Amino acid sequence: MHQFINVTLAGLVQGAVFAAFALALVLIWRSTRIVNFAQGAMAAATAFVALALIHGGQSYWLALVVALVCGFVFGALVERVLIRRVEGGPELNAVIVTLGLFVAIEAVIAIVAGNQVQAFPAPFSLRGFSVGGARATEDRTLAGLLIAGGGIVSPSFMDGLIIYGFVAAVLGGLDSPVGAVVGGLLVGLLLAYVSQYVDKNLVDIAALVVLVVVLLVRPGGLFSSSTARRA
Repeated sequence: MHQFINVTLAGLVQGAVFAAFALALVLIWRSTRIVNFAQGAMAAATAFVALALIHGGQSYWLALVVALVCGFVFGALVERVLIRRVEGGPELNAVIVTLGLFVAIEAVIAIVAGNQVQAFPAPFSLRGFSVGGARATEDRTLAGLLIAGGGIVSPSFMDGLIIYGFVAAVLGGLDSPVGAVVGGLLVGLLLAYVSQYVDKNLVDIAALVVLVVVLLVRPGGLFSSSTARRA
């Protein structure tokens, strides 16, 4: 029973991370009708800004604030300079732009900070809390900076998260913020159970199966409605 609780809580924590990315994708989609595939790379860039400040002797929390401000400014610039120019045009144009931005950002990170894996300091102790006397999960938060906390970072360390976030957004419905949150939690739980009780090597395949099934059975997502806005 303790193991099941641990796996469930770990899945919910990871699902909350997926939900955060899915929610960002949904909000951008609702306002621009564009899926921003560069979102993970943009989050990674802010994490490296914070890491540079921490290595420079600044406090973790100051680095957090600066990274959040940089992320806001960066996102605004991307929307004004790139996204707005392809908004309302052929959908393939937006896909190409965001994918190109994704590649470009990761390349710039690799040039500036190096392509090697680096350790990121944790804001708190990594010792997890306990439920019923058993270790449950590690402290994690939702922002790209805090996701990196206590782990390792590289230019591509957010790639997996944005993929799972996209699956969660499609599962819940690209027009539904609530669906993004629910989808993220469901994907987190599913992947945790597959990893623990089936085979951890099948996690990516499980996510792909979820995506394919949803697109075939309910393309609009679990929370889609007939009144959803069309592109």
